[in-house]
Amino acid sequence: MDSGGAPTQDKLRKMLGLLIDNPRVKAIFGARFGGISRCDDWAKALVQYVIENKPAKPMVMRMAGNMEEEGRRILQEAKEK
Repeated sequence: MDSGGAPTQDKLRKMLGLLIDNPRVKAIFGARFGGISRCDDWAKALVQYVIENKPAKPMVMRMAGNMEEEGRRILQEAKEK
């Protein structure tokens, strides 16, 4: 699923919801290259979605590029909670 350039937090959470709610989707593997859209924005949206919805499907996120280190920090801190 392509988010386009510089998606909003709301758009990212809606995209995750579409994937999670699809019964044919068994797991989520995200590969994020931060060019225009930033990795930290993706990480924040993912963490917020998980907190609000507590999905049962496994999720893996790979990121590289714009704000990658901050995105990884956000995900790591969320994992430790």
